[in-house]
Amino acid sequence: MPIEVKTVGEGMDVLFLLGYGITFEQPGTKWLMDLFSERGLRTTFVRLPTDLKDHRTDLFEPCLKIEDELGEHALVGLSMGGLVGAYMDRPRRRVFLSPFWGVSRSLHYMGYDLALQKLKKVRFRFLPRTFTRKDAGYHAVHEDIVGIPAFLSFSTLYQMVSMQKAIPPPRENDVVYRFQDDRIICHDAIDARGGDLREYSGGHLVHLVKERDAIFNEILSILEFTL
Repeated sequence: MPIEVKTVGEGMDVLFLLGYGITFEQPGTKWLMDLFSERGLRTTFVRLPTDLKDHRTDLFEPCLKIEDELGEHALVGLSMGGLVGAYMDRPRRRVFLSPFWGVSRSLHYMGYDLALQKLKKVRFRFLPRTFTRKDAGYHAVHEDIVGIPAFLSFSTLYQMVSMQKAIPPPRENDVVYRFQDDRIICHDAIDARGGDLREYSGGHLVHLVKERDAIFNEILSILEFTL
């Protein structure tokens, strides 16, 4: 599946990179698109592929091409979108939501690194998904999980880890939101990068947690002030 793009609203440009398996059809994404449109922002939402062979051609090149078509803009990166967004230096401001900057310790197992290296070209999906509706957040319904593959390939995981290992240095004005009990992200990787770190509660996907209205009102204010 190649990258897909959907632009909503009119006004100042925002590039929003969605997370792994997040689709335009999910109720949570529709809520996001309505919210950003109503606030007078021209937001380009990007759906990322879930099967990766080469992160440069599958992710970086198409995302940079999309960015080239925008004027002055801000960036929001959700989960894996936060990993890709860390490589994009043109935005005036970057806001990262539960960024996937490292693999959670809970997902490691004995022989993990060796297996990843040996099987890095295997594209058959047989690594079971550990992400559940409970991990997502209070507002998550079954339709919000549809689109997230039930299994992951070593090839895709290897590309993700390769991006994590080569991630560029942070910027001083980066804003990072995270759920302190999130078992999907690597908290050590987030702590190491610093920035304006803001805690919230309720789940990995910020747009599905109980306090999402207050959180996104704050995020939108940051974006509006920047632009």
